[in-house]
Amino acid sequence: MVEIIQKLLFTHNCVIIPDFGAFVCNYAPAEIHLQENKIIPPYKTIAFNKTLKRNDGVLINAIAHYFQITYAEAETKLKVFVTELNVSLQNYNSIIFNNIGKITRDNENNIK
Repeated sequence: MVEIIQKLLFTHNCVIIPDFGAFVCNYAPAEIHLQENKIIPPYKTIAFNKTLKRNDGVLINAIAHYFQITYAEAETKLKVFVTELNVSLQNYNSIIFNNIGKITRDNENNIK
């Protein structure tokens, strides 16, 4: 599931995980620092927004396409994934999304 989210982040500025939250990309343009002889290529920073939870269909459609299953089956598969995410947050207070970032839960149950 994380691999699908990674791929979507290359082509979308926002990937919503329904009933969980969303990864939001912010584009930063290339920079040239002449005094330091450095060129910094353009890049994206990724933030997590816990308030964006409404299904926009993008992730479920990508799951359905990736696994060659129906939309309803993909929706079920995603619900299981979200349940696993919530259990991991509850048990370990953090989740690592490879090549994306780390989500943590603080003492007041706020997701960061």
